[in-house]
This record gives sequence, C-alpha cells and structure tokens, in this order.
Amino acid sequence: MAGKVSTVMVELDRLELGAFTPRISYDKRWVVELAMDMERNGLLKPIICRKVDDRLQVVDGEYRVRAAKKLGWKKIRAEVRELSFEEALFLAMRVNELHGKHLTSLEEGMHMLRLQRELGWTEEQIAEKYGRSRQWVSDRIRIAKNAHEETLKFHARGRISHTHTRELVELPRDLQPEAARKVAEEGLTTRETVFLVHALKKAESEEEKRMVLEAPIKALTEVYEEEEKVVEAASSEKEELVETFECPRCGAKLVVDWVNRRVRWVEE
Repeated sequence: MAGKVSTVMVELDRLELGAFTPRISYDKRWVVELAMDMERNGLLKPIICRKVDDRLQVVDGEYRVRAAKKLGWKKIRAEVRELSFEEALFLAMRVNELHGKHLTSLEEGMHMLRLQRELGWTEEQIAEKYGRSRQWVSDRIRIAKNAHEETLKFHARGRISHTHTRELVELPRDLQPEAARKVAEEGLTTRETVFLVHALKKAESEEEKRMVLEAPIKALTEVYEEEEKVVEAASSEKEELVETFECPRCGAKLVVDWVNRRVRWVEE
C-alpha cells in the first residue's frame, strides 16, 4: 500500500461517509463517549481518507467524524492516502480490527462477502490477507449469505451470539425467524440451540415444526442429548429401538426411532 501520504486538516463537509465502512450501524452512546474524550484530549489519531477527484472518502474514522460533528467542529485532522479501491476496501476492515470499537462477526462477514463479490477474492485469499483461519472466514461469510433478515436483526442487536447464529443458519431461511426468537426470548445456550435446530431439521410436517418451536427446550434436550450413546448401542445390537417422550406442557408425544434416526410427533 505504498503511496503518497499527507496529514492535513480537512473540512468535515468534504468527507464522504459509508464508501468503505464495514459497520452496519452506529452506537449513539459510543459516539457520545468518544465526543467527550475528544473534547478533553483532542483527536489522538487522525482519520484515514482516500482522495478521489475532489472528494475525500473516509476509509477509517467514521465514529470520530460523527463525534467531531457532535462537538460542532468544522475541521478534522486526516491522513490522506493514495489508495486503490481494493486497498481501501481491505484497509477499512483491517484497521477496525486493530483499534476502536470492535466489529461484530456479522459486520466482518458482510464486509468479506463484499470483498468476494466486488473484488473476486476467495476465502483462502481473505484468510491470508487478514491472518485468519479459513474456518473463521467461512463461518462469517456463511452467516452473511444464509441468514434471514430477522436472524441478522437479532444478531445485530446482541440478542443472539455469533455461535447461536452460526447454528441457526443451518435451517431453511423461512424457519429462522421463529427459531431465532425462541433462542433470544428463552435465553438458550449454544448447545440447546443445536438441539433445537436438529429437531426442526428432523421434523417432516409443518405441524411437527410448530410443536418443536412450542416445546420446552428441556424436553428437546432430554430427547437428543443421549442420542449418540443410544444409537451406538442400538446399532451394535442390531435391533429396533423406539422410545416415546411426552411433552409436559401440551401432552403431545415425540416418538424417536434411534436406529433409523427418525422422529415424529403424535397428538393424543
């Protein structure tokens, strides 16, 4: 990323926001806290801009720009660099990993998906550029690509974690909103979310899916946490093993065929 760099005072009105930022949303409380710090200590680190004709595109420092505007500043110190579009898009996420308010895994995934679509980068190239594992990159891109809009909202608001979201995107998109709501409202652990997703994927009818979503998570946990052990024993004995579990809330029965790994709900 060699190129001419100059540090100058620039007018806030000249700055173009949103061209490269990985951020999906901005925390107003963080802007207030940053503005208070900048009022006391000044701007400790200049923002980074890319010059395009007579425009200055902000590559790093959008929170600082917002804080400066809140303070009524007219100008801000900026590092103006000669950057290609590709260099600016890479740098925008890289510098956010090193300082300031950390990006969420969703923001990272959306930005890396943009690197794929706009620059043609592969997951291997992205992993190498950012010094991450291929799995780290793949998990975040998969969330960005496969998550339903409602799932993304739950994630962005912090109501479900990265690991919750990673499991939920295994479901068809139409099942994700209600599953995400159940995870958030009932405060499910990642392990419980795995059981929920597993049960929904096994359910064959809409009625069975509805029963899974309405069932207490404890009932699903009791059914599935022993599955591997039971399947192994049943398979070694080569005999049929079917068990029935009753939901304490609605009275419906869950019939589990451990050998063939099939489940079905039966209403009395």
